[in-house]
Amino acid sequence: MMAALLTVPLLIAVTVPIDTVRALGVRTVVQQASDAAALAAATSGLSSKAKRSALADSVFQANLDAAKLDLNISSAGLTESSSSGGSNPDTYTYSVVATVGDGATILPIGTLFSADIDAVVKTGNQMLDIALVLDNSGSMGSYDGKSTTRLTELKTAANTFIDQFAGDSQVKIGLVPFDSQVRVNLTPSQSGTATNPYAEIDCSTLTDPDELTICQNNQTTTTTTTTITIPGVFTMDCTQMPYDLEDTWCAAGKSGFTFSGTTGSTGTYVYATNYRVGCWGFCAYYETYVARYTAVYESDRYKIKRELGSCDLSWNPSVGATSPCATTYTSWGKTYSIFGSSTTIFDQAAPAGTTQTVTNTVTAYTYTPQSDKSDSDTTRTADSSLIWDGTSSYDGCYIDRLKEDASGNALDYDVTGYVMPVNNQDTQYTKAQCANNSLSYITGLTNQHDTIKTQVNGMASAGYTNITIGVAWGMEALSQNPPLTGARGASAARKIMVLMTDGENTQNRWTNVYVKSGSNWIVDTAKRTAINARTKLACDNAKAQGVEIYTINLVDGDSSLLSYCADSGAQALNAVRGGLESAFKNIATQIKRTYLAG
Repeated sequence: MMAALLTVPLLIAVTVPIDTVRALGVRTVVQQASDAAALAAATSGLSSKAKRSALADSVFQANLDAAKLDLNISSAGLTESSSSGGSNPDTYTYSVVATVGDGATILPIGTLFSADIDAVVKTGNQMLDIALVLDNSGSMGSYDGKSTTRLTELKTAANTFIDQFAGDSQVKIGLVPFDSQVRVNLTPSQSGTATNPYAEIDCSTLTDPDELTICQNNQTTTTTTTTITIPGVFTMDCTQMPYDLEDTWCAAGKSGFTFSGTTGSTGTYVYATNYRVGCWGFCAYYETYVARYTAVYESDRYKIKRELGSCDLSWNPSVGATSPCATTYTSWGKTYSIFGSSTTIFDQAAPAGTTQTVTNTVTAYTYTPQSDKSDSDTTRTADSSLIWDGTSSYDGCYIDRLKEDASGNALDYDVTGYVMPVNNQDTQYTKAQCANNSLSYITGLTNQHDTIKTQVNGMASAGYTNITIGVAWGMEALSQNPPLTGARGASAARKIMVLMTDGENTQNRWTNVYVKSGSNWIVDTAKRTAINARTKLACDNAKAQGVEIYTINLVDGDSSLLSYCADSGAQALNAVRGGLESAFKNIATQIKRTYLAG
């Protein structure tokens, strides 16, 4: 009997700790399931709250099913909010109200566990400057057996990426489409002078290989004789003035007596006063006489005209002083001028000009500039053959900046966007005739995200691939230096470049990787290695400036090169057709730096 009585206290003593441990274990499972649900919603990239909520619910339920809990759920669901007040949420909360029964206990002690659980996930609230550097070369027009081209898929993916930041004014995005060139809408002061550098130059004197490529001319000499007339120099003869006082004013160069070329002047001066008394002897005033002189040029003659007037003053001004009289007065509601008729007091003919005969010898050159070339161009020459000569219309295309000077010394302006360009110096941008007029213009950083989406939708595919120039102008977009605008300081905003290409480097300003072998075109690997080296230098320079680089290889890109450019393996993504949108969403999630807040 004693043994039986001792059983109950022992069971209670053992059961309570067991059920407490069990309750804590259940709570942990529910918390982990809630965390997983909130994280799934935050990182999904789905376009609507309803879709994100459905995903969160399914992830939460899947985690509970796996744990096989004896659980009663009163409510569970996702809520979203935005700290900036925009339409794009940055806080995801999955809230659960649940109780667990006592089915596993030895004694019926009632509810062991009841809790409200919130899983809070946030995306980093931060200022971002993002440059989308996107391949627009001819291969982007490939269908790959699909119903749409690579470029069409890119437009959808890029728009989805931009939508991840919609409504967040702290996020600025710019667009850099590239093929072997870029296209930028710059003012003349930013893009150099519009002169033909080869119009008056002997091509045989050039040493720069780029210039030699496009400068071919024939010298001609023309001599012309021209008769020209040189105007005489006017010297004023002040002795013509009728009064000594006016002669003195003229000699002193007073306004009204001077000319600048054929442009005259006007001045008004006191020439006499008369003291008068009125009002029964206690109101004294001075009647002041003034003259206005106007110098004019009429019918090849220099003239000075005088107008006389007077006014009453309470003080006596000095003769020769600038007139203190008002030029008009009002009486009975009407306004009158104090000056009367005009008299010409000086009239001198303009000096006669001299005639000279000039002989001019001009050396000119017959020059025909390169014309635009298309993808069907079988010469496959590098972009240096398209350096703009200033004679044809200019459509905004640029090739790489100089990498070395005429003596072969390294400059490396082609691999940076952080050196201020100066017109007519080695640092300047190099204008080019557009190899393909379909290339879209670069758009600088802006928080007007719909503007960037419009520019993305206008992209077209054509031409060769020059990843280096894309990276260089990505740096230009992220730099606070002109000509592009919108970038903020490195301490104010993270600098991010998203580089996407579907192929390998094929052409830059100096080199084309294709060479003719019999009737076929083959790739010269040494030339490709040389172009890739420029791309790597550009990526190194961007990273040195604090730019975070993410890369996407679609189908045929150089994974090794793109991995080198990316900051880490996680930031170098490879995508097959149909997977580009997912890759861009992945990068958006990484950029946002989603974290579990509570």
